[in-house]
Amino acid sequence: MKKDGFIIYDKHVAFWGSEFSNFYPCRFEFDGVKWKSSEQCFMAQKAKFFNDEETYDLILKSTNPKDAKKLGRLVKGFDDEKWSKVREDVMYNIVLQKFLQNNDLQLLITRKDLMNKTFVEGSPYDGIYGVKMDYRNDKIDDESNWNGTNLLGKVLCRVRDYLLRN
Repeated sequence: MKKDGFIIYDKHVAFWGSEFSNFYPCRFEFDGVKWKSSEQCFMAQKAKFFNDEETYDLILKSTNPKDAKKLGRLVKGFDDEKWSKVREDVMYNIVLQKFLQNNDLQLLITRKDLMNKTFVEGSPYDGIYGVKMDYRNDKIDDESNWNGTNLLGKVLCRVRDYLLRN
């Protein structure tokens, strides 16, 4: 069933570009800075992690998530092995603040009809944060069809569970 920019399947909530996306425009504060999207914040934290102040400043000044993502690919000293050890927790802390500070988003992620579902980023391009599969493909409801790790989906489940407990 398609609802609100995402699709609710039997076991999963598949999305790409909806409120659950890091590209969704929303304002929140993290690390003493006001951000325009969780993607902008995430890319800036990546630059900060690798001590790339120049790219951090450019990301901070970026006006949309696509630009922030492009800049995030230019982080000097980037080491995927090091980043892969911290990226999920970094993203969790950012996405948690996004939902804590935006009541409409908090109400959305804790909706009753989404309670026992696993969030899945149905990006046909991303195998790290998504599953390299279009969110509109019914086969996405079977995890054996996924071609990615779904880190963003895992983070969203953690955020939802935190919000429900607190």
